[in-house]
This record gives sequence, C-alpha cells and structure tokens, in this order.
Amino acid sequence: MTPVTLDLRPLFPAIVVAVTGVAVLLAQAFTPKGGRAPAAALSLAGLAGALAVVILIARGPGRGAVLASSVAADDFALFFQGLILAIGIVAVLLSPSYLRETAIDRGEYYALVLFAIVGMLGLVSALELVAVFVALEIMSVAVYALAGFHRDRAESQEAAVKYFITGAFSSAFFLYGVALLYGLTGSTSMSLIARGLRMGVVAPAAAVAGVTSVGAATALALVGVGLLLVGFGFKIASVPFHMWAPDAYEGAPTTVTALMAAGVKAAAFGAFLRVFVQALPSLAAHWQPAVAVLAIVTMIIGNLGALAQSNLKRMLAYSSVAHAGYLMTALVAAPGWGRKPSSSIW
Repeated sequence: MTPVTLDLRPLFPAIVVAVTGVAVLLAQAFTPKGGRAPAAALSLAGLAGALAVVILIARGPGRGAVLASSVAADDFALFFQGLILAIGIVAVLLSPSYLRETAIDRGEYYALVLFAIVGMLGLVSALELVAVFVALEIMSVAVYALAGFHRDRAESQEAAVKYFITGAFSSAFFLYGVALLYGLTGSTSMSLIARGLRMGVVAPAAAVAGVTSVGAATALALVGVGLLLVGFGFKIASVPFHMWAPDAYEGAPTTVTALMAAGVKAAAFGAFLRVFVQALPSLAAHWQPAVAVLAIVTMIIGNLGALAQSNLKRMLAYSSVAHAGYLMTALVAAPGWGRKPSSSIW
C-alpha cells in the first residue's frame, strides 16, 4: 500500500486566498459605521501573495508535490492557478469604481470573489473526483451569490436564480457520474479509475450488482462518462447546456460577468481536461466523437446567437459559448500536444 503523504504545499495558494477572504469579512465587521473597510486593498494583497506563492512553488522544490494523492502542485495546476489568480486581480482592480457607481459597494462582495477563487484553485489541482466536486461547489455557491449581488434589480435576481437552478442540476449529473465510476472501479482517484478501466477490473460492489462482463462494465462506464460530460457542459456553457449563460451574464454585475466568463470558464476547463485526459484515456475513442459534435454545435450556435443580440452582455455571453467550442476542439484534435514527459498529470 502506498503511504499517504501530507505535503501541504499544493494547498498554500488556496489557503492564502481563503485567509484573505476571512480577513476581508473581519475588516468589514470591525469597521466603524459610516467608514469604509480596505476590502479591495486586502483582496489585492492576498491575491498577489497567492500568485507569489504559485511562482515560488513552480521554481522551488514544491513543484510536483502531491497531498494525499488528492491535490497536486504539478505544472498543469500551477499554470491554471497563475491564470486564475491573474484574472482575480484584474476583476478586483475593476471592481471599486463599478461598485461605487452602482451603489452596491459592500465588503462581502470581495469576500465572495475570494472564496470563489478558492474553489477555482481547488478545481484545477484536484486529482480525485470527490475533491473536484467539493471545489466545484465552493466556487459555484460563491458565484451564485455574486450573480445576484445587485439585488435591487430584477435582472440580477433572475440571473442568480437561473444560475443556481442550472448549477444544482449540473452538479447532480456530475455527482451521479462520479458515483457510477466509483461503483465500477472502487475508487474516486483519477489514476486508479484510469488503471481500472484500462485493465477491465470491476469492483466487488459492481460484481455483486451483476456487472461482470467487459461489455457491461464498458456500458456502465460510458454512462458515467456521459453524465460527467453533461455536468462539465453546464459549467463551461457548451451547447445545448448553455441556456443559462445569456441571462446570467446580463443580470450579474459587470465585474462578476467578467469573472464568470474568464475565471469560472478557465477553472471548469482545467478540471474538464484533467478528468477526461487523466482518468478516462482508455475510453477516448468513445467520448472524443461526442466532444467533437458538441464543439461543432457550440461554435456554430454560439457565433450565430451572438449575431442576433442587441444587448452587449448577451452578445458577449454567446461569444463565450463559442469560445467553449474552440477549446473543446483542442481537446479532440490534439490532446497530447501539451504533454511533458516530466509532468505528473499525464
């Protein structure tokens, strides 16, 4: 049995951001009435500190560290974490003037942004499907609240409700897919799932349920893969799972829309790539054609839908949908071009 290592370095960037989020809340709570808490400055300091930690890990001995086979600080995670933190810094820089102009300058805004980024950082570094789900929910719950932050506007309330309902729906699909793969392989670790599917090993629980043949196991695995694809399809706003995006992007505060379009999509794609390339390579012949079809339809409908819009934010939402199709095309066309022989993800 492989010993469990408790190297906390893969968690350091998320810990820095989470502690900053708590500090922002405390600063808001202890600011005298009528005063203004330094929420934006604290948020920028925390995100810059987390980015510095990512750079130090990438250049130091912590590169490639793994915590309990669940969270990694490999090249893949470090790249996406740096990208997400840079997006978060830009979003915070854009926020103060916008919040003042729209009269929604409340300290919890920055705390929610930071907690959403904590979930994003966990998404791209998780090596285990339950960890992916937990990070996904941490990110999603914070973004649901941010989408409805302009609570005096009906459009903002509609955005939050639609995003919450479709997000909960997609989480259920994702979790059911995780349950099927766990029942089939006996593990939620991506590397162990990949090995079990490649070797045709069926977990005892699946055998008791009557799944004993290779054909039955493959069929069950494909159902689980399909459910995961639906779950990720909602998160990245690919067609036909994109209908929430135009309303959510339009109703959310503009700075939140920017965070959703860039940060949430980057984190969801990072998790999408890791799960499908690392955990499901033996089923690529089955899921790649489905992803190819989704990519084609997403590019076409996203661009045509953008042409018909008269609202700028709805147009950008459909543009974001089209971009999801472009990224899915890369996953199908050349999933191995980004590999490094020394990288622990592959």
